[in-house]
Amino acid sequence: MKNDHLIWAYAERDDGKGQVVIIGLTDEGLEFLRAGVGTGKKTLLVNPPGKGFANVTQIVFFNEKDKATLKQRLRESGVVVSEAH
Repeated sequence: MKNDHLIWAYAERDDGKGQVVIIGLTDEGLEFLRAGVGTGKKTLLVNPPGKGFANVTQIVFFNEKDKATLKQRLRESGVVVSEAH
């Protein structure tokens, strides 16, 4: 699946207890998972840059209708959204 339907962010937790990975998936991305398109697997991967995510203590997953809305929700939470995701 192209990343047209998935975004992720990596940030410090508000409570200072490590890092959080935030993953957003569009409605179409959810349908992709439900349908098991392609290989029949119902899996999406998030590949972090470099050596990966360090000190991750929490993962947050959320859904919105489209990628623009996913990014808006992250911006509203104060997380910087990279256009690479």
